[in-house]
Amino acid sequence: MTVIDLDRPAVSPRRRSTAARRRRLPDDLRLTSDGRFLMEQRARHLLEREIPVLRAVLDAEHDDDTFARFERLCVEAVWLRRILDQAETLPRPGGDVVALGAYVQLEMADGETMWVRPVHPVEAFLDEERISAASPLSRAILGARSGDLVTVEGPAGPWSCAVVAISVMPPDLDEPDDAVPEDVAAS
Repeated sequence: MTVIDLDRPAVSPRRRSTAARRRRLPDDLRLTSDGRFLMEQRARHLLEREIPVLRAVLDAEHDDDTFARFERLCVEAVWLRRILDQAETLPRPGGDVVALGAYVQLEMADGETMWVRPVHPVEAFLDEERISAASPLSRAILGARSGDLVTVEGPAGPWSCAVVAISVMPPDLDEPDDAVPEDVAAS
């Protein structure tokens, strides 16, 4: 297995540091335990599989598209490492109040229900149910209790939804330990 040393200047040091500096990490960086796990998996995949393959292709023949992809993946790997090095891991949310990392079932005005999970913005891209804590919906539901009607101040105007349920685990799992891989749940 080839492991890539990102400190080695495979990409112009000036270009890499400029791209990495554009993304300033927030001071209050907090990840859910499964969010941390998924980010660690992605970083490992980039460093052990995708980047070495692209480096080999570039060593054999220079192609602008391949170089651009290689550079983007190197920046992403550095970004993920910085996040993982700096971030705290949130304890599992508990209680009956919506907090970061909680699974929240909402009912819309038309009766449709959906599950969402407010998380730190750097974690929101990991799946469809995660929503950035900075979003209007998250700001409206954080601190709410089951049964509360909340008003979301959206870009198209205010709208309301009801908090139906709050859970510490995904709605489709029976056991709390199934929500997070064993090695993550134990830490």
